[in-house]
Amino acid sequence: MEDNKAFPIEIEDNFELPLSEFTIPECYKDDLSAVLIEQEKILERIDKMAIEINTRIGEKPLVMICILKGSFKFFSDLLQKLTKIRLQCSWPIRVEFIRAKSYLDQISTGNVLIEGMDSLDNEGLKGAQVVLVDDIIDTGLTLSRLSEKFKEIVGPNGHIWKAILISKRTTFVKAEFAFVDFVGFSVPDKLISFFRLYFAWSLFPKGKWYLTFPFSFI
Repeated sequence: MEDNKAFPIEIEDNFELPLSEFTIPECYKDDLSAVLIEQEKILERIDKMAIEINTRIGEKPLVMICILKGSFKFFSDLLQKLTKIRLQCSWPIRVEFIRAKSYLDQISTGNVLIEGMDSLDNEGLKGAQVVLVDDIIDTGLTLSRLSEKFKEIVGPNGHIWKAILISKRTTFVKAEFAFVDFVGFSVPDKLISFFRLYFAWSLFPKGKWYLTFPFSFI
């Protein structure tokens, strides 16, 4: 597994950790079959992603945009780390929230529904460094459409960056959608859903991958 700013940490296709090594909440025990990424590795990678973002963007006006709903915990942890790193920066981090989805019943519709764009302060975004934060890239369609919209808003003096916790190795990602600036992990091509906790990536018996985020587990 290589870990630097050019490449995400790659999780091999057949890699998994036995449940016996973890303390699993009772409500999940009947569903889980294995853990893919431990809590510590998720948090360590988020810390390094924050450093990467700060290094590449520098002390410029920074706007972090959370793509709801799935990315809220990843966004929160990333924002907290970035805020600490930029304590000496003269520009505060601005935070915005939008909601976007392109899936219906776990199938990509080919269209992206975006909510919250009309509530943004477009004037305040002009010339800014905007980081779109999402939990996972699957087809890449959602991020591509959002990037197009925000490029129009920030103008030629601004820049759109994309930060993703999980990138799936899938043939469905089109070449023009594939580029992401900051990626946490590269995982096998499996159907992914999310719990609103924070624990680890887990393989479910029917081929579904679930991400749960760490509070006090493990």
